[in-house]
Amino acid sequence: MQVIFGLTALECIEHVARTMYLMQLLLTPGDWITQNMIDPPTPVAVYMCRLAAVLLLCIKSFALVIQMRAPSSVRPIFWMCCG
Repeated sequence: MQVIFGLTALECIEHVARTMYLMQLLLTPGDWITQNMIDPPTPVAVYMCRLAAVLLLCIKSFALVIQMRAPSSVRPIFWMCCG
């Protein structure tokens, strides 16, 4: 199995997909709300979407650091708990 930056190809693809989703949530929250919620976007909903995107970006970054730096024996435990 090929490893890139300490990650497998599947893990790299997953991180790219998460990043794309978070960028959509962060940069176009009005469109995201329109597509995924019943009510039209309000300023509070847009703010909460951006705030949630920042929180999820921090969690994603934490997961990336763990996957890149942790020994391979820790990865299954990490995925069982947080994946």
